[in-house]
This record gives sequence, structure tokens and C-alpha cells, in this order.
Amino acid sequence: MTTPRPATVVGLDVGGTSINATVLDADGRFLVERLYETPSRVLDGPPAAVEALAGAFAGVLAMTGTDQASVDAFAAAFGRVD
Repeated sequence: MTTPRPATVVGLDVGGTSINATVLDADGRFLVERLYETPSRVLDGPPAAVEALAGAFAGVLAMTGTDQASVDAFAAAFGRVD
């Protein structure tokens, strides 16, 4: 019999200048002591912005020691860029 692993959720907030990322467990507890923040690169075009988003996802997982395979869901919020 296998022991169920705890659910993990990654949250990403993408703004015009930065991406803030966090990780939460199934009970809504933050697994980070502070937000992981990195430049969003949205003004550099879609490929650069997607690369920055993937980097933020990987970076917050590394910061918390969370294996990507344990992530059950992620939520992303995107701000407006003029």
C-alpha cells in the first residue's frame, strides 16, 4: 500500500516588471518564507516571457526543495501590460 503524497500548488503572479511565485501545501500553508521574485521579461516578447515564467516555476520549486512531479496544480495571474 502506498502512502498518498501531500498536494502541492504553485502560484505565479505575472506583472509588467516581475513574476512573484509561491508554493502551498494541501492545507493552504506557504512552503516559502518569502516570495520568489524574478523579472517577467514581458516587454521582451512572448518567447522571453514564457522562458521567464518557466524559470520562476523551476526557481520556486528549487527554493522550497519541491519535486516538480509532486505539483498537483498551478495558478497564474497576469497583469495588464501597456
